[in-house]
Amino acid sequence: AKLPSASVLEATRIVQQLLIWLPDDARLYWLLGELANAQGQIRAAYQAMDRAVDSFRLSTREVRRRRFLLHEWLVWDEGLKPLGKPDKKAQWVVQHVASAGQPWSPPAATAWRMAIALPRPKQPQLPALSFDDPKPPDHGPPLSIVRQTLANLGWRGWAIVVVTMALIAGLLLMQLREIRRRRAASPPGDT
Repeated sequence: AKLPSASVLEATRIVQQLLIWLPDDARLYWLLGELANAQGQIRAAYQAMDRAVDSFRLSTREVRRRRFLLHEWLVWDEGLKPLGKPDKKAQWVVQHVASAGQPWSPPAATAWRMAIALPRPKQPQLPALSFDDPKPPDHGPPLSIVRQTLANLGWRGWAIVVVTMALIAGLLLMQLREIRRRRAASPPGDT
């Protein structure tokens, strides 16, 4: 009832027009994703929310959670695509989830409930997200990455490092010798 003309299509049209005027507003992409999900356009909803989070760095916990749930729904939908019709997909999910002993209710019109109800895929395509901590994970100082890389070099890698360092030292010594030779060859008043 709060939407313009009480229509999701009209609200979507207005948000799209606003995106033409304000193309860098991440919250508008989030709203566009919510409206697309309300229309049942799950892939478009995921793409809009993905753009809000990845392109414009919208770090609101709720949008990241909703994007994750949409992605889960898309992964499961793609995995169940060989089953064909939506009723066969739902039947397969009910059989397998019920046999696993997990509570489950039939999917609703929106992706949120279905994504929450379905178990996680065995190989998720997204990294595990923590919605409780908005801070990025601390990977330690960059020096630890260098140490880890040097530890993984092996004898061939170390041989290349040693030869490269010897070549650099040799070139540096040759340059210093050339500078000394030019200073010795130049007249005392020249600089």
